[in-house]
Amino acid sequence: MGYDNPAKILVIDDNPDNVYIIERALSNVGFAVDSALSGEHGLARARRGDLDLVVLDVMMPGMDGFQVLQALRADELTHDLPVIMITAAFDPRFTVRGMELGANEYLTRPVHPIELVARVRSLLRTREIERQREEFQHALEEQRNLLQSIINSMGEAVFVSNVQGQLQTINHVGADLTGLDPTSVLGISVAEVLGLLTPEGRLLRPGELPMERARRGEETRGVETVVVNQRTGGETPVQLSCSPVRDRAGQMVAIVTVASDVSRLKSAESQIRELAMENARRAQVVAEINGRLADLAARLQAVIDEMPEGVIVADIAADRLTSINRVARTLLGVEDSEQIRLSDLPTASHIRSSSGKPLGLSDLPIWRALYLRETVVEDVQIALPGRPPVQVLMSAAPIIEQTDETVAVLRDVTEMRELDRLKDDFFFVAAHEIKNPLTAIKGFAQMLNRRAQRVGLTAEIQTSLQTIDRQCDRLTRLIDRLMDVSRIQLGRFHLEPRPMGLTALVQRVVEDYQATASDHPIILALPDGESIGVWDEMRLEQVLTNLLSNAVKYSPEGREVQVSVDLDPEHALISVRDCGIGIPADKLPRIFERFYRTPAASESRIEGLGLGLFVAREIVVAHGGDIWVDSVPGQGSTFHVKLPLAAPDSEPGAEASRSTQ
Repeated sequence: MGYDNPAKILVIDDNPDNVYIIERALSNVGFAVDSALSGEHGLARARRGDLDLVVLDVMMPGMDGFQVLQALRADELTHDLPVIMITAAFDPRFTVRGMELGANEYLTRPVHPIELVARVRSLLRTREIERQREEFQHALEEQRNLLQSIINSMGEAVFVSNVQGQLQTINHVGADLTGLDPTSVLGISVAEVLGLLTPEGRLLRPGELPMERARRGEETRGVETVVVNQRTGGETPVQLSCSPVRDRAGQMVAIVTVASDVSRLKSAESQIRELAMENARRAQVVAEINGRLADLAARLQAVIDEMPEGVIVADIAADRLTSINRVARTLLGVEDSEQIRLSDLPTASHIRSSSGKPLGLSDLPIWRALYLRETVVEDVQIALPGRPPVQVLMSAAPIIEQTDETVAVLRDVTEMRELDRLKDDFFFVAAHEIKNPLTAIKGFAQMLNRRAQRVGLTAEIQTSLQTIDRQCDRLTRLIDRLMDVSRIQLGRFHLEPRPMGLTALVQRVVEDYQATASDHPIILALPDGESIGVWDEMRLEQVLTNLLSNAVKYSPEGREVQVSVDLDPEHALISVRDCGIGIPADKLPRIFERFYRTPAASESRIEGLGLGLFVAREIVVAHGGDIWVDSVPGQGSTFHVKLPLAAPDSEPGAEASRSTQ
């Protein structure tokens, strides 16, 4: 990472146990860790100026984490110090406030040590890249100053223009020759600044100008002409030399025009010989300038090559890779940009979607970014023979709207995706372990309640025991949903389909739910006869119960909920309609996402974690069905579940092995 010594990290947390856990996780991988048990002491320690990163707790007595962060960002010594905020409070407002105050990362406890180390390393790598970038900019400025010094030290008038002929640099001799202030002529045409005449006094036409020939790639030397001083009107005979400056790729990047005053050289042969020597020297200077510009371009490429992410630049119209750095070559298995055509890249590099489906060129973000004219970010998988598949986050964007080039950054997120899997595994195990003592608590609460009724304890005690029982049921449902989510994420979510009647199931679930939701009449419409299918009865009951629960929660008291079942030869359709607050059209695409809740639901303080619809969708899709919603804000929502019916000749349990990953 560019550090001579281990990176120094400060942990600010008023809980010594938290400090110990974080210190141990970071020191085990080689970081030098210091700690402070209050915000005031942590701020004082950070102002010594020798830290590389701060891990900051939010909730602390006295000066809390937000105040410490604000103070760090206001101090010139620590304003750019990376900060990771950690809190046990799962509140999006805390996250937003922390990020607005300048936190680089915001984590919620419990934080897995592997994830914490990965976040720390990522921020330190980013800081090191920024330091290298600043060093490069400083070196570039030094090179520019050196170039200007070289030009100013020359005895001839030197004019450096861009490829459009607009003046970029002029030395002191050039300013004296033209009679102009160097700072006032930048961006003006060189020909206009010089006011060139022929030796006979005629104004040179555009096609006769040496710099125009240089723009066409020609090098001109010793062109005799006359420069008109713009301040005095005096005329000075000069010889002009114009040379195009090219980078290592052969592209023209500038034009150097050197004007030599020959008014005193015309009287002597010796002066002519000196002029020839000076012309040779000027050519050498031009070559040196060319070399320096090429070196600068090479240094920029070297910086890109050392970036921890892969970078590729593609010309879609030319079907080629114009640039590819070291990391990208390794990820894609490509030796250089000339090795393959762009259209062959998906096949040659075995690029697949995150689910393993082979991709074509038009599926790649680097292609779609050009034609959508926007940034495209997607997970892809690179499965080169002889090595494990690599998960890559590909971010692509068009470079300039007028070109057919796009740039893509490839980030290896295999380790991050593995951390996500470990996190889901941890949640699954933790939820399972919590459920066991919860069952015991519920059993003891029921037993105590029965005893309280027998011995005639006060109604307040009996009510409290009943509340414990109900809250245990609520926690059990929440844990079951969390475990379902973890099973889905880990690929352990399985169905147990059996032949069953859907109409009877819907009627039973509605009647059971109506008994507990007396404030909302549930209107049930069923078809004649039974609808038989091969489904997982428990899971379909879970889907329907969730939809009924949402319908009741989001409907005003006393408003009815409608449930219907419709049949066609191949499918059964369950619909649940409420009279609730509705869902805005722009929120509908996200309604089945994990942990997603609409802003209106949050503002109404309606309970929920945003898991029920996510699990319901996974159950329906695992049955080969579909689920969607129609909604109008203020008028309610209708959720539809479409399930395939069993074929007449299908065998019972033929799809018992169906699972979802």
